[in-house]
Amino acid sequence: ARWMKSGEFERHLRRVTRKYQQRRDHAVQLLSQEPIFDFDIPDGGMALWLRITNEKISAQQLVVKAKEQGIYLQHEGDFQLSAEFNSDSYLRIGFASMDEKKFAQGISLIKSLI
Repeated sequence: ARWMKSGEFERHLRRVTRKYQQRRDHAVQLLSQEPIFDFDIPDGGMALWLRITNEKISAQQLVVKAKEQGIYLQHEGDFQLSAEFNSDSYLRIGFASMDEKKFAQGISLIKSLI
């Protein structure tokens, strides 16, 4: 309560919001150069939903390959209640917890798996 009353909480929110927005902008800039993905820029949040543009590539299989390389990804099937709605072409990639260099390395590894 003292932390919030002192105003430190609001300062913390402004600081992390700026940091996450910078990381989002970097992710968007980097991924915009990749024709293998299509995506919408989110207004907020800490992750991007990427559509794999090559319809022959399974998002679920890519997640399995990535896991073997130590990369944690989520595919749309993780979020579907019914398999009939799963197009198997979307990945959810978080950007908030990584600095720009690590995010770029991760994208490079994902590209190499594709």
